[in-house]
Amino acid sequence: METETIKKNGASPKSLMSRGGIMRRKIYLVTLCLGLVFGNAYGKKWWEKLIEGAAQGQTQTNDTAPIGGIAKTAKETLKIGESYKISVSSEKFADYKIVTSKDGNLTISLETFAENTWFAIFNGDGKSFDPTKQEIISGQRGNTWIDPGMKIALNHGDKFVACGWNPTVEKFKGNYSFKLDAGTYYIRIFRGLKGLSTANIALSFKDLDGN
Repeated sequence: METETIKKNGASPKSLMSRGGIMRRKIYLVTLCLGLVFGNAYGKKWWEKLIEGAAQGQTQTNDTAPIGGIAKTAKETLKIGESYKISVSSEKFADYKIVTSKDGNLTISLETFAENTWFAIFNGDGKSFDPTKQEIISGQRGNTWIDPGMKIALNHGDKFVACGWNPTVEKFKGNYSFKLDAGTYYIRIFRGLKGLSTANIALSFKDLDGN
């Protein structure tokens, strides 16, 4: 049937195949030329800008970037030597301020009743910190991970501590130490969908001499 139709149009299958091949070659050459033109015009820098834009877009989904924002959203100052009962809404974060009067090790004791909780410590420049020591009392994990640009991040690649509860008692409890210079810091706490909103947090501090 295809042969009869082609003959009625006055062209042989062979000639049509040849024309199709020429057309495909022309399309290929045009595409290649356009690729070379745009590649030379923009090159690697164009791709770098695209990647940077994507990273900035992820960061800017958080309205607290840069650090000036978290300074405004910090609800209150958590004092060293005190214990607090706080509330963090489902899939929301809460910000608090911490002030250290001297260099030393800040220990954060955290007890949550949510399936997943994340927190990070930032300095005044927006830099996040890894804990130098951790102790998991109740929970499945407590590792540090690199945030991939979620809304809770101040910057793309911030370091958050991930805490998962013990599913039997539905609770996470652990202690984390951070080596910090004297200054002002901020803690951001975020929790997942499942579990209770309440959390208990306590801060203790030892200077470099252990006092």
